[in-house]
Amino acid sequence: MDCLRMKVLIADDDPTIQLILKAQVSSWGYEVVIAKTGQQALAAFETIDPPKLAVLDWMMPELDGVQVCQKIKENEKQFCYVILLTSKDKDTDVAYALDSGADDYIRKPVNSRELKSRLSVGERTVTYELKLKDFGNRMESLAMARAQQLVHADRLSTVGRLAAGVVHEINNPIGYISGNAQILDMYWKILEPIVRREAENGGGPKLAAILKDVPEIVESITSGVERVSKIVKRMKQFARKEHDREPTDVNDCVRHALELCNNQLKYHVFVIKELAEGLSRAELDSQQIEQVLVNLFVNAADAMDGRKDGELTVRTFEKDGSVVITVQDNGGGISDEHMAHIWDSFYTTKSTEKGTGLGLSISQDIIEDHGGTIEVKNSVNSKNATGACFTISLPIKAAVPAV
Repeated sequence: MDCLRMKVLIADDDPTIQLILKAQVSSWGYEVVIAKTGQQALAAFETIDPPKLAVLDWMMPELDGVQVCQKIKENEKQFCYVILLTSKDKDTDVAYALDSGADDYIRKPVNSRELKSRLSVGERTVTYELKLKDFGNRMESLAMARAQQLVHADRLSTVGRLAAGVVHEINNPIGYISGNAQILDMYWKILEPIVRREAENGGGPKLAAILKDVPEIVESITSGVERVSKIVKRMKQFARKEHDREPTDVNDCVRHALELCNNQLKYHVFVIKELAEGLSRAELDSQQIEQVLVNLFVNAADAMDGRKDGELTVRTFEKDGSVVITVQDNGGGISDEHMAHIWDSFYTTKSTEKGTGLGLSISQDIIEDHGGTIEVKNSVNSKNATGACFTISLPIKAAVPAV
């Protein structure tokens, strides 16, 4: 902290000493506050910007300097470096003052050079104290954020277990529907010639409609069952707690993640897939990579919410011994203010219903744990529309997890 901004309290009941000390201390670049009594000295610490240095006369009306010092030190929320002025010269008196909380002392008459040096020492001490306090606050914030992250992770684990149970329960009715659809298709193959013959013999438009609709209905049921089965299978894999890293085609991860996000994307986002063929396989935990991609796809959908021309482009290719995935949208891009904090835990521009601010932070941890990198910048797509572009690079060679 610059001494030009360091406030010094001078408390002394002698007007002459007040004037001399104020003139000297001000000339050294400090801001000076004067108090004539111990009560006035304490009042200076009730202000919005209290003094960081205090020069207190031991002998003052109402409260002496030692008593003021004791009360100042009782406030743990603010730090002030206290220098006592005293005519006392016994070692026991000095020891008493220091034991009472004083940080330093000067015997009267005050030597100007000595006072300046001791204020400099106090200034350095205050600066270190403030830096230490700031560091402590940041460590406390990080600890709290980490604790909240662990709580959130535990909740996600619980949701995963519940999802696995729900998936198991869904499998049973899917089996019934699939089985009944097959029986219906078998029965229809028997009934269809009969219905067709009746329709051709003047059975009316209803039979003609049945001939047309029933095959489409059976096909629709069968297609729906296959789709639900595929989603359930992906959810079951996605909800597994532990996964192994194995040679993986990232194109499969992209396709599976898009399937999981289909509901968020299909209504207002046109998806462009430019997936390179013949990509080298990377040693990956496919479910974790899909988790990252799901988060990026959902974020992109949210960024393009309300646009009629929402466009999400996903590309894969190889570069410099890595498999690269880019996810680009045309949602307008990310402001410089938000870009500076985008990887911070719990930082989000979404409402509490839509986001926790952990998605990108967790995604970054996953990618870095794979030995890769994830970056973001604003970019222009093929239609000259600006949006965010995330780039994930994953080494083809297996990464060694950190110990």
